[in-house]
Amino acid sequence: MNTNPVKLTSTITAPYPFVGTREPYLSSRAKSRAAAIRAELDTLRKLDEVIESIIIARLKCPEVFNEFKKEILAAINDDISAYKLPEQSAPPEPAPASVGDEETGAEKLDAFFRARDNAPASVEEMSSGIGRSKVTVKSIVYRRHKELFERVKQRGPNNAAYFRLKQPRPT
Repeated sequence: MNTNPVKLTSTITAPYPFVGTREPYLSSRAKSRAAAIRAELDTLRKLDEVIESIIIARLKCPEVFNEFKKEILAAINDDISAYKLPEQSAPPEPAPASVGDEETGAEKLDAFFRARDNAPASVEEMSSGIGRSKVTVKSIVYRRHKELFERVKQRGPNNAAYFRLKQPRPT
């Protein structure tokens, strides 16, 4: 009998996509079912609120409740096939990042350095200076517009790299 523990390596992540991730893998079918269950739960919560509202109305204003009693019972007992659910609008999809956004980031970095007389700055300083995430700034400095920036010998805390414009654009 083999008592050695089985080692999981990255070579078996294809058939088991959940290996090595924090969240368990869910198939699209499971995600769809989970969404349906969430919708059912939301409906049950709304029904619970309606029932509670009916009970409160009945206790507070029994005469008003009796006026609407027929309508309430009709909504429960009558055929509802003629009614339609109100159309729900889909949540707005986030706009995809466009080239214009990248250019705006590069232009903001250009203005940031011109305001500092091209003094070197770390990614964190640039990020807070232009109001963009560190990931965006790194993407601009290291990949998308790397021809505009140069790394200087100065290093910051935790060996952070500092950058400045290669040649400041004329004003």
